[in-house]
Amino acid sequence: MTELPPPTLRLALDADALAATWRALDPLSGAAAAGAALKADGYGLGADKVVPVLRDAGARHFFVAHWSEVPDVVAHVPPEQVSVLHGPSHAADVGYARATGVRPVLNSLAQVALWREAAIDTRVVVDERAAIAGTGFGVMALIVGVERGWVPREAALERLMCMLEF
Repeated sequence: MTELPPPTLRLALDADALAATWRALDPLSGAAAAGAALKADGYGLGADKVVPVLRDAGARHFFVAHWSEVPDVVAHVPPEQVSVLHGPSHAADVGYARATGVRPVLNSLAQVALWREAAIDTRVVVDERAAIAGTGFGVMALIVGVERGWVPREAALERLMCMLEF
Protein backbone atom coordinates (compact mmCIF):
# COMPACT_ATOMS: atom_id res chain seq x y z
CA MET A 1 0.00 0.00 0.00
CA THR A 2 1.23 3.51 -0.79
CA GLU A 3 2.15 5.67 2.18
CA LEU A 4 0.10 8.73 2.94
CA PRO A 5 1.85 12.05 2.48
CA PRO A 6 2.57 14.02 5.66
CA PRO A 7 -0.26 16.09 7.10
CA THR A 8 -0.54 19.53 5.57
CA LEU A 9 -1.61 21.35 8.71
CA ARG A 10 0.74 21.80 11.61
CA LEU A 11 0.09 23.66 14.85
CA ALA A 12 2.84 25.42 16.70
CA LEU A 13 2.32 26.68 20.23
CA ASP A 14 3.15 30.32 20.79
CA ALA A 15 3.26 30.20 24.58
CA ASP A 16 3.63 33.96 24.94
CA ALA A 17 0.58 34.59 22.74
CA LEU A 18 -1.47 32.00 24.65
CA ALA A 19 -0.53 33.55 27.99
CA ALA A 20 -1.25 37.06 26.69
CA THR A 21 -4.65 35.94 25.37
CA TRP A 22 -5.55 34.42 28.74
CA ARG A 23 -4.49 37.58 30.57
CA ALA A 24 -6.54 39.73 28.17
CA LEU A 25 -9.71 37.62 28.31
CA ASP A 26 -9.74 36.65 32.00
CA PRO A 27 -10.71 40.13 33.29
CA LEU A 28 -13.62 40.25 30.85
CA SER A 29 -15.43 37.63 32.96
CA GLY A 30 -16.01 40.25 35.65
CA ALA A 31 -16.99 38.71 38.98
CA ALA A 32 -17.37 35.27 37.38
CA ALA A 33 -14.41 32.91 37.31
CA ALA A 34 -13.10 32.25 33.81
CA GLY A 35 -11.92 28.78 32.82
CA ALA A 36 -9.68 27.33 30.15
CA ALA A 37 -11.08 24.66 27.82
CA LEU A 38 -8.46 21.98 27.16
CA LYS A 39 -10.50 19.50 25.19
CA ALA A 40 -8.80 17.16 22.71
CA ASP A 41 -5.39 17.33 24.39
CA GLY A 42 -5.23 21.10 24.40
CA TYR A 43 -6.81 21.20 20.93
CA GLY A 44 -4.00 19.11 19.55
CA LEU A 45 -1.18 21.16 21.03
CA GLY A 46 -0.68 18.84 24.00
CA ALA A 47 -1.94 19.30 27.54
CA ASP A 48 1.63 18.99 28.81
CA LYS A 49 2.50 22.16 26.88
CA VAL A 50 -0.73 24.15 27.20
CA VAL A 51 -1.68 23.61 30.86
CA PRO A 52 1.56 24.99 32.39
CA VAL A 53 1.37 28.10 30.20
CA LEU A 54 -2.24 28.81 31.20
CA ARG A 55 -1.58 27.97 34.85
CA ASP A 56 1.42 30.29 34.97
CA ALA A 57 -0.64 33.02 33.27
CA GLY A 58 -3.18 32.81 36.10
CA ALA A 59 -5.79 30.27 34.97
CA ARG A 60 -7.29 28.37 37.91
CA HIS A 61 -10.20 26.50 36.32
CA PHE A 62 -9.67 23.95 33.56
CA PHE A 63 -12.27 22.05 31.53
CA VAL A 64 -11.83 18.80 29.63
CA ALA A 65 -14.46 16.91 27.67
CA HIS A 66 -13.79 13.34 28.82
CA TRP A 67 -12.53 11.51 31.89
CA SER A 68 -9.65 10.08 29.86
CA GLU A 69 -8.20 13.59 29.54
CA VAL A 70 -7.97 14.15 33.30
CA PRO A 71 -4.56 12.55 34.06
CA ASP A 72 -2.69 14.79 31.60
CA VAL A 73 -4.18 17.91 33.20
CA VAL A 74 -3.88 16.95 36.87
CA ALA A 75 -0.20 16.32 36.26
CA HIS A 76 0.08 20.13 36.24
CA VAL A 77 -2.75 21.50 38.41
CA PRO A 78 -4.67 20.33 41.50
CA PRO A 79 -7.59 18.04 40.62
CA GLU A 80 -10.16 20.35 42.23
CA GLN A 81 -9.35 22.86 39.47
CA VAL A 82 -10.43 20.40 36.75
CA SER A 83 -14.00 19.87 35.53
CA VAL A 84 -15.20 17.19 33.10
CA LEU A 85 -17.77 18.65 30.72
CA HIS A 86 -19.47 15.39 29.77
CA GLY A 87 -20.19 14.55 33.40
CA PRO A 88 -20.65 11.07 34.83
CA SER A 89 -22.22 8.40 32.62
CA HIS A 90 -21.97 5.54 35.10
CA ALA A 91 -20.89 4.72 38.63
CA ALA A 92 -17.24 4.29 37.61
CA ASP A 93 -17.13 7.95 36.55
CA VAL A 94 -18.57 9.01 39.90
CA GLY A 95 -16.04 6.83 41.71
CA TYR A 96 -13.19 8.33 39.70
CA ALA A 97 -14.38 11.87 40.41
CA ARG A 98 -14.66 11.07 44.10
CA ALA A 99 -11.23 9.41 44.26
CA THR A 100 -9.39 12.13 42.37
CA GLY A 101 -11.26 15.26 43.46
CA VAL A 102 -12.04 16.23 39.86
CA ARG A 103 -15.41 17.97 39.40
CA PRO A 104 -18.02 16.52 37.07
CA VAL A 105 -20.30 18.90 35.21
CA LEU A 106 -23.84 17.57 35.70
CA ASN A 107 -25.67 18.02 32.40
CA SER A 108 -28.89 16.11 32.84
CA LEU A 109 -31.30 14.95 35.46
CA ALA A 110 -29.99 11.41 34.96
CA GLN A 111 -26.49 12.59 35.86
CA VAL A 112 -27.82 14.41 38.90
CA ALA A 113 -29.55 11.20 39.98
CA LEU A 114 -26.37 9.19 39.46
CA TRP A 115 -24.36 11.71 41.48
CA ARG A 116 -27.02 11.76 44.20
CA GLU A 117 -27.05 7.97 44.51
CA ALA A 118 -23.29 7.95 44.95
CA ALA A 119 -23.49 10.84 47.41
CA ILE A 120 -25.44 8.68 49.86
CA ASP A 121 -22.44 6.37 50.26
CA THR A 122 -19.57 8.77 49.63
CA ARG A 123 -20.77 11.80 51.58
CA VAL A 124 -20.31 13.98 48.51
CA VAL A 125 -22.14 17.28 48.89
CA VAL A 126 -24.77 17.59 46.19
CA ASP A 127 -25.42 21.10 44.96
CA GLU A 128 -29.08 21.17 43.96
CA ARG A 129 -28.36 24.03 41.57
CA ALA A 130 -25.88 21.95 39.56
CA ALA A 131 -28.35 20.92 36.87
CA ILE A 132 -30.34 24.13 36.61
CA ALA A 133 -28.45 25.39 33.57
CA GLY A 134 -28.81 22.12 31.68
CA THR A 135 -32.45 21.74 32.60
CA GLY A 136 -33.19 25.35 31.68
CA PHE A 137 -31.54 24.83 28.33
CA GLY A 138 -33.59 21.68 27.81
CA VAL A 139 -36.84 23.55 28.51
CA MET A 140 -35.88 26.32 26.09
CA ALA A 141 -34.91 23.76 23.44
CA LEU A 142 -38.35 22.15 23.77
CA ILE A 143 -40.05 25.52 23.35
CA VAL A 144 -37.99 26.35 20.26
CA GLY A 145 -38.59 22.88 18.86
CA VAL A 146 -42.36 23.24 19.21
CA GLU A 147 -42.41 26.79 17.81
CA ARG A 148 -40.39 25.78 14.75
CA GLY A 149 -42.38 22.61 14.16
CA TRP A 150 -39.51 20.23 14.91
CA VAL A 151 -41.14 18.66 17.98
CA PRO A 152 -44.85 17.86 18.29
CA ARG A 153 -46.46 19.86 21.10
CA GLU A 154 -47.71 16.68 22.84
CA ALA A 155 -44.23 15.10 22.81
CA ALA A 156 -42.68 18.27 24.21
CA LEU A 157 -45.30 18.47 26.97
CA GLU A 158 -44.70 14.81 27.89
CA ARG A 159 -40.93 15.40 28.06
CA LEU A 160 -41.39 18.59 30.08
CA MET A 161 -43.59 16.76 32.60
CA CYS A 162 -40.91 14.05 32.98
CA MET A 163 -38.34 16.77 33.70
CA LEU A 164 -40.58 18.49 36.26
CA GLU A 165 -41.62 15.30 38.03
CA PHE A 166 -38.03 14.17 38.55
